Amino acid sequence: MNHCKEFKTCKKCGQIKKLEQFRNQSSSYDGKKLYCRKCDDEYNKMRYKLNKEYRILQIQKWQSKNQDKVKNYIRKHRQKIKQNYSEI
Repeated sequence: MNHCKEFKTCKKCGQIKKLEQFRNQSSSYDGKKLYCRKCDDEYNKMRYKLNKEYRILQIQKWQSKNQDKVKNYIRKHRQKIKQNYSEI
């Protein structure tokens, strides 16, 4: 069993973790991100806080250009919720 293919060191926290604890990234040499999920989550939260207004504007812009996709998503989501409540 080759341990090099089962474990990876997170470049942020420096801990050695199982590959399952890293998100996929097809452009990476090993197919995984450099940061573990925990560090990646922390980074993304910080990045969102610093750029919150910009991200909201981006989302609103996308939603206005893709109204049909938004409506389909909302419709499917409502059906799923309805289905879950009917099973209770």
